[in-house]
Parts: sequence; structure tokens; C-alpha cells
Amino acid sequence: MRGGGHGGRADGDGGGEHGERVPGPALSHEVSSCWGAATGASLSGATGRVGSAAVLVAVCADVHLHVTRLARVAALAREEGADELWCLGDVVDALLGAPPAVLAEAVARATDLCDLVLAGNHELWALQRGLFDAATAAAVQDWSAVEERHGVGLVHGSLDDPYLEFVTTPLQAGRLLRAAPGWLALHGHTHTRRLWAATDTAPHARKLATRGVVRAGEERLLACPGALTGSRPSWLLVDLRERTLVWRPLR
Repeated sequence: MRGGGHGGRADGDGGGEHGERVPGPALSHEVSSCWGAATGASLSGATGRVGSAAVLVAVCADVHLHVTRLARVAALAREEGADELWCLGDVVDALLGAPPAVLAEAVARATDLCDLVLAGNHELWALQRGLFDAATAAAVQDWSAVEERHGVGLVHGSLDDPYLEFVTTPLQAGRLLRAAPGWLALHGHTHTRRLWAATDTAPHARKLATRGVVRAGEERLLACPGALTGSRPSWLLVDLRERTLVWRPLR
């Protein structure tokens, strides 16, 4: 896992106390039917990175500027012995009217605390609306909404629309699971703890409970850790060797 140090704003060409706001690009949403085709397409078009093997991974999503909660998850994950911390998007919030300095701080903290950060729809909107300063915009454009890491498929929304589509139905979940590169896929965006299971060929997934320790069997699993925003924040601990998942409430 990354260190827990306080990450400040990156110095860039923006100038001024809060940096210069820059307009974001008009970004396309490329439809893909598999992680192999979608993985690594960052907001800037650069290829995403894939790290070395990890065993225990902490996963969170939808921070929406609650960076204190993100730091708390990072600390708890270290106590659990997690090797990495992944955030599945929406570190910032593009609808609250937060100043560029607040957005920059959230991006810097997420970059400092997490080993992988996906881009969510709020990062997309903030880029398109020119809400970021120049340095922060450049940093966020290196994030992608779809990744594969350690054999796990990761997406903020869905493969059909990585930024905006909510995965809420057995049909959507089944399609994601058929495209998954391995036994597990993870998504954010819904702000809801959720677990789906399906075989490689099943058209629909079935919903499972998110209580206790969940151990993968013959079926593939699709999980959402919940969100760090809201009144019931939660995160997920995944043991890739034992193939288990445990949801943790953030108190």
C-alpha cells in the first residue's frame, strides 16, 4: 500500500493561489464487450498501469470529497495487512461547487493513499466543465474508468458506459461477469453494497448477501464495495489468494 502521508497539490503551470482552471476535453465513451478491449484507456488516451501481484486488497469507491474517510480506510487497510488500496472512482464531486483547491487536494490525497484510482463520472464532468486547475487536470487524465489488475476486472460504471451506467439488474451483472478476466470483477457508482454471482455462460446473475465472509466457489463474483459518501460508508477487503470478500462498515 501507499504511505499515509498528506499529499499536497502538485505544482503546475496554472499559477496563482488556486491555479488556472483549464477546460477539459470532450471525452468519448467507447463501448466494449470485454475487459481486454477496454482496459487501460485513460481519460488522456494513455495506457493504464498494472502492478505486481498482491494478496490482500482493500477496495473503496465514490469518495465525493470525503478525503478524511478515505484516509481512515487507508489506515484500517494497513491494520488489516492489505497490500494495496484501490478506489473505483468519483474521488471528487463536480456538482457541489467546490473550489479548484479543494478538488486538487482530493485528487492529491487519493493519488497518495491509493495504489490504483479509477476515473468516475464526476472526474469526467469536472474535466469537461474546466473545474480543475492545470496540474490536477493533467493528473486525472491519467486515470481510466476500466482496468484489470491482478486478474480482477475493475470498472466505475459498466463496460457499456464506464462512467454513467448503473449496474442494478441481473442481466447487467451477468454481462459484466461473462466479460470478467477472472473469478472477480468490481464496480462502483451505485453507492450500494452489492454482490452478484454467475457461471461463465449464465445470461443472468443472481444476487447474494454481503454479510460475513464470502468465499468464491464455482461461479464468478461481481461486487460493489458501497460508497465512502453518505450515512453508511463502507469498503471491501478482498483476499485474492483465499478468494474471499468481506465488507467493512466505516465507523
